Amino acid sequence: MYKALIVDDEMIVRHAVKTLIRWEECRFEYAGSAANGRAALQMVDETGADLVITDIKMPEMDGIELIRALKAGGYDGEVLVLSNYNDFELVREALKIGAHDYMLKLTLNTDSFMPILEEVADKLDKKKRKRPKLPARRQPARAGEIRSALAEMYREASAPVGELPSAAAEKAALLLPEEERVMVFLVRAAEGQPSSPQSDLMESFQNLSGDLFAGSLWRHAMRTEDSFYLLAAAFPPDRAPARGDDLASRMGSLARMYYNVRTGIVYAGPAGSGAELARHIRLVRQAAPLLFYRAAERGMAADGPPAEEGDARFGQEEQALRGEIAGARNGCAERWADAALRLVEAAAACRLHPHVLKRALGGSLTQLAKALALEGRSEWVEAAWPKRIAASGSEEELASVLADAARQAAILSASEPKAGAMRDEVRRALRYLEDHYAERIAIADIARTVNLSETYLCQIFKAETGKSIMTYLNEIRMQRAYDLLASGRYLVKEAACEVGIHDPFYFNRLFKRRFGMPPKNVRPQAGSGKPV
Repeated sequence: MYKALIVDDEMIVRHAVKTLIRWEECRFEYAGSAANGRAALQMVDETGADLVITDIKMPEMDGIELIRALKAGGYDGEVLVLSNYNDFELVREALKIGAHDYMLKLTLNTDSFMPILEEVADKLDKKKRKRPKLPARRQPARAGEIRSALAEMYREASAPVGELPSAAAEKAALLLPEEERVMVFLVRAAEGQPSSPQSDLMESFQNLSGDLFAGSLWRHAMRTEDSFYLLAAAFPPDRAPARGDDLASRMGSLARMYYNVRTGIVYAGPAGSGAELARHIRLVRQAAPLLFYRAAERGMAADGPPAEEGDARFGQEEQALRGEIAGARNGCAERWADAALRLVEAAAACRLHPHVLKRALGGSLTQLAKALALEGRSEWVEAAWPKRIAASGSEEELASVLADAARQAAILSASEPKAGAMRDEVRRALRYLEDHYAERIAIADIARTVNLSETYLCQIFKAETGKSIMTYLNEIRMQRAYDLLASGRYLVKEAACEVGIHDPFYFNRLFKRRFGMPPKNVRPQAGSGKPV
């Protein structure tokens, strides 16, 4: 099996070429992509690519310069050139200095691509039979050492703050010569997207690094042990960015544009020594909780660990949140939700640790329920809301939980019966639903239990509770299902059966309508067991 590298300064072209090749049907495997000739030389060194498919006109180093550099370095593979109609003189030059063939970009298609790849594979076979393949210009030891050192420094960055662990310090000192300046980025791919498998996401970030870090001396992307992505790039001192904010912002934009992936990014650098690089990796790992916030999509500097207490603005917004609860005026649940979102914005601005924000919101929601006299009502299930707030993995998920809580609080407070006014038959019907929600329930069964006709029971139940019997039953079932899933001991289909719903599609539809997310997205609470 031979390896193929795709080189073009336009990301959309690189993806198009990769998509046109039926990799499973040819004797090539995809080795990666690069945005210019200089980056391609590094990729050839690292991957040992046997075929380079390259554009002619590119910044940094064009296709002609790339072919010359490859040949000068003893490259024994093949080159295919991609060109436009007006590039004939350049194509002629490329063929003269050693390119195997050329293909017009505007007429590229799978049927024309595959035969040429087979020709190239046959040509490589003949070379292999005639003589041992000359080694390409590579530095595998250097690349491997860099990856190993970055991974080790990231692992050891989780140790308590203090002296840098000796193993990481020693590797860092050897890693970075004086002529290099290194930027580091810790990236989180937002959940709940139509995302690719982790291997595809890894490739996406590798491709992005090629576009973002053009002119870099080296660059690496790796998936960390805690499911983030660590990107690092070294630059000459005179080309190193002063800060990573522009690069982080571009990274987020390109990820959304080309891969439909939303990211959160914290960054640090540039580092001018190995020890400084190790400290910057520690900084981005400490700042990882800030990836919770939407503001991290534009990039956040890893200046230190998240704050454990809010600033003056946060205090003002927290006081305003309490003010919306006081007096339990009409519409206070909706106003509370708006004030809660302002508190989230203030928390992001002061880089507050998300667990401090969640604790404040959970306590405030408990006070709201008390002010609206929702405590003790079966539909509210008071303990579930702080759990859902604590389990939120992102600002978007938290906002959804807050909106859901405010919506239910508003509905329940508006339909709350006056003390002592609920009819005995309705109270008995409510108890029946609470006791038998996991069974197959018919309205006729409840009507017989409370000694009323079905029609009359439905009328008075709706008048007293503000909702139909089946709506009330499904709310009980969905809340119980949420609690089961949050325990971490139940699969989705098992939780559905436990609450009396045996149609998985119907269960998913009810659950998403109730909580705004599919049941598979419920996170097990801390300390819970794993699904059985």
